[in-house]
Amino acid sequence: MTSKEDFVYDMRVIRSTRFVYSKRMEVKSKVKSFTINTLSVLAIFVSVYLLANASGISALDLKRISITLIGISLLALWMSLDTPPSELSRKAADAHQCAREISEIYRACKYDQIELIKAVECYETILSRYPENHDPLDRANALYNDRRKNPEKAERLTCVNTVWKYNLSCYSPVGLALGWFLLVALIQIFFPL
Repeated sequence: MTSKEDFVYDMRVIRSTRFVYSKRMEVKSKVKSFTINTLSVLAIFVSVYLLANASGISALDLKRISITLIGISLLALWMSLDTPPSELSRKAADAHQCAREISEIYRACKYDQIELIKAVECYETILSRYPENHDPLDRANALYNDRRKNPEKAERLTCVNTVWKYNLSCYSPVGLALGWFLLVALIQIFFPL
């Protein structure tokens, strides 16, 4: 490969990687927002249940429900403060815009509509404009998606270490919420009131 071919290939991979990163942040933002809203609604329903049935609930059950309600509220609060969905959406939009700008330079360079030196300068300017960088997972996923065109670059990549990890990252807020519920349940089982 010539230096131009290497540069064009690198731009294609980075462009794809930024699009993958953008999509992952977009999905994670929606999942996190949905999870926070679901936890909030659940806390409201539990509170309404307590108000409606306060006289018919034993003191022990009231304590258990209160601990669960506190756990739900703390989780929802923590999830809304730790990289809020709006921040994830901003990262997704920036990564998408970065990929679109790289696409313009990529096409111009690929079809000899711009000099290599000018293309490199434009490329570096674009990258410096967007401070967020993608994760190695996004690059691996982009290479895995491109495995038919470049099988040697995706040689050690599998569905497990790309697609599954990508989905785990996207849906981690749901896993966190389920893990939190399990923790609260285990605390109530092993440390009864």
